[in-house]
Amino acid sequence: MVNRRTKLRRINNTRKTHESDDHHQQVESRELIDYNDDLLIQILSRLPADSIVRFKSVSKHWQSLLSHREFTLPYDRLSVLRVHGIFYGSSYVHYDTKNPNQNCPLSRRSPYFHPSSHGIRIVQSCNGLLLCSIVKEIERAREYYVFNPTTNQLEIVQSIKEGRAVGTRIRFVGLVYHPTEGKHYKLVCMYIIETSRELRVQIYSSDIKRWKLLSDVYTKYNYPPTFKHGAYVDGGIYWAPFGLFAWHPYYFNLEEEKLQKLKLLCPLDPYAGQTVYYFGESRGHFHMVVMIRCEGGLYLRIYEMMSDHSGWVVMFQILIEEFLAEFLRTHYFDYSFFKVLDVVRGEKEGDTFLVLKFPGEIRSYNLLEKSYNKLFDVPTTIEGRTMKAHRYIQTIGLF
Repeated sequence: MVNRRTKLRRINNTRKTHESDDHHQQVESRELIDYNDDLLIQILSRLPADSIVRFKSVSKHWQSLLSHREFTLPYDRLSVLRVHGIFYGSSYVHYDTKNPNQNCPLSRRSPYFHPSSHGIRIVQSCNGLLLCSIVKEIERAREYYVFNPTTNQLEIVQSIKEGRAVGTRIRFVGLVYHPTEGKHYKLVCMYIIETSRELRVQIYSSDIKRWKLLSDVYTKYNYPPTFKHGAYVDGGIYWAPFGLFAWHPYYFNLEEEKLQKLKLLCPLDPYAGQTVYYFGESRGHFHMVVMIRCEGGLYLRIYEMMSDHSGWVVMFQILIEEFLAEFLRTHYFDYSFFKVLDVVRGEKEGDTFLVLKFPGEIRSYNLLEKSYNKLFDVPTTIEGRTMKAHRYIQTIGLF
């Protein structure tokens, strides 16, 4: 008969042996990952951006690895195709209602943290960065800064040349940034000289930290162009067709640093009361949403600019009575009650959707399924105010 104490001792020794083996295997696995950068990159590249930012504090090696452009470039190349949400006023609206906290900015819900007693607003967003401004009422000038909500990186922009004189006559300030084309960003500022009616252009480059006044873009206008809904893609800033310039809208060629007219057939008739509800970029394509009357009905038509910029094609056309059926009971033929905040082009046609502002709420609308999804309840404090939406995507590249 086996002694009970001896048997228990053998069981405990066997258990310790197994535990020791398991621990040894865990150590070997951890060392294998720690010293194999290729394997580590394969694992970490599948994580959301907020996890990447946190994991930089694990060790100096991880911090160096996750900050190197060999990692950030491929990661951001995929990130710029994924739209996570929008900033609307001081609120963040996420598009993934199933995982509401997954894609939120890392530690800030908005960029309204700058220590200033003056008004702060988002001017524009571009591929993960936000251009914000601080308005100084006393000096009638503006200060700008660039902010990355994912990494919380902040950079103050040098004041525009002739800042006080320019402040009230600025027609457009836009941010240009693409993480896969370089770590630096640019700002383009356009303003009118009142006495001569000349349009002047200044460009700020983050690599040299100063503004450059362009001397060859001095053009006189009796009626200066209205630079509305500017968006960047493919080496240029493009504006929506608007007013008298609807037939040949403008774009700014960044490589040549020149303001030029687009030679494309415009689908709009500026004298027919057609309204541009939205103009912007998604997945490298420009989209324009227009209210248009044709074939005896009123439609919301979504155009996409052709890749060679020679014209427009119709992506979707929606009959207003069908599109707004549930809202027209209380807003009969008053179409000013809704706004188009965003057009998100999906990887598949069935994933494309609009983001719409209705009284008290923001919804998404799947264009193929013709279905709504509630995203956000608009606070009563900002309901009725004119607010712009600024897209948010995640980028981990440092500028």
